[in-house]
Amino acid sequence: TLEMSEEALQLVEKTKNMPWSEALPMWERLSASFAQNARGVVHFFKNEKNFNPSGIWNRIEKPILQGKNKIISHKLK
Repeated sequence: TLEMSEEALQLVEKTKNMPWSEALPMWERLSASFAQNARGVVHFFKNEKNFNPSGIWNRIEKPILQGKNKIISHKLK
């Protein structure tokens, strides 16, 4: 997953004391790159309690992945 990648771990460190409004574009770029480089089947784990419909997944990653990757969604309770 993105959160487990070296790039994400570095970005967490870089943005930990930064306002979300400044960190968000960096996360959006990393998410777009991650999605563009995805190959094969993509498993998406949706936490029903904390899912943000206007979050990075729906706005950035999912549109990139649709049409080029099979997406399998898993709902978490």
